[in-house]
Amino acid sequence: MLLAARSRSNARIAVEAGVHVNTVRTWRGRFADLGLRGLLDRQRTGRPPVFTPLQAAQVKALACQLPAETGAPLSRWSCPELAREAMSRGMVSAFTLHLDAMNHARSTVCGSTADGMGAGEW
Repeated sequence: MLLAARSRSNARIAVEAGVHVNTVRTWRGRFADLGLRGLLDRQRTGRPPVFTPLQAAQVKALACQLPAETGAPLSRWSCPELAREAMSRGMVSAFTLHLDAMNHARSTVCGSTADGMGAGEW
């Protein structure tokens, strides 16, 4: 919105922000219609979250640790072992995350593992 306030065109804002012009058009329209409220995230459709934000943060933090740091006799986490550890610590009562979701969580939170393997390789 700051670039729009400087009278920049949607096309120029898109280039400067590295987004598609339609994205700029959408956000400018929301701001024009609703003011600052238009910039807030809207409620999304789809399946509701299985875990609370706190549970997700706890499991992600655990996934970022080497198993040896937690006392687990492993060189790296597998999804089933991570699930067992999270449940044994009372972080979650049921652990139904799909492997891709776990890989995504680990790669976006931790990057590579300490042994140099990427998240898609564990």
